[in-house]
Amino acid sequence: KRLWNNVRTVKSGLRALGFDVEPTPVPVIALSIGTADNMQRIHRQLRDLGILVPYMPTYAGLGPAGALRLAVFATHTEAMLAQLLDTLGRVL
Repeated sequence: KRLWNNVRTVKSGLRALGFDVEPTPVPVIALSIGTADNMQRIHRQLRDLGILVPYMPTYAGLGPAGALRLAVFATHTEAMLAQLLDTLGRVL
């Protein structure tokens, strides 16, 4: 139950940031944000701020630029999710 609540929180927050995110309970989210260079920049900035959102240059179903891959866990706290969304909003 906590995992699904965390997924809803993250997906709702991503929608508030302007992303078109599927309303499914799947805890893995791929974000395509412009070019590969831009997504690598976002990955590095988030990593430097202590948040790991890996850049995947290839992954099933992705376009040629790849995507950032978010994985939501039941063990993520509300504070962690808020930090992710807030920091991602600033980095964008």
